[in-house]
Amino acid sequence: MGWTDDLRGRLDELLDGYRAALRGSLEGLDDEQARRSPVRSKTTVLGLVKHVTYVEAVWFDQAVTGRSYRENANLSKHLLLWSHSAARIEQSFE
Repeated sequence: MGWTDDLRGRLDELLDGYRAALRGSLEGLDDEQARRSPVRSKTTVLGLVKHVTYVEAVWFDQAVTGRSYRENANLSKHLLLWSHSAARIEQSFE
């Protein structure tokens, strides 16, 4: 049996792995370190986690309610502010 025989299972496995890797990137970092940009683009580890948290929340909300992004009036409930602590953002990612 090849890995394509259970595409849903494989997709879940990949997403779990990517989420674990992203979560692991915050381990041992304090707020300042999580907000530090190690690259020229000013991307931060905390910014990536914040972005993925928002995208997942909106996607799941759309999948459950059937509403489009434009129709969803509650998008602000998924926003994480930059002023939120790394711990708060990481907790939301869980």
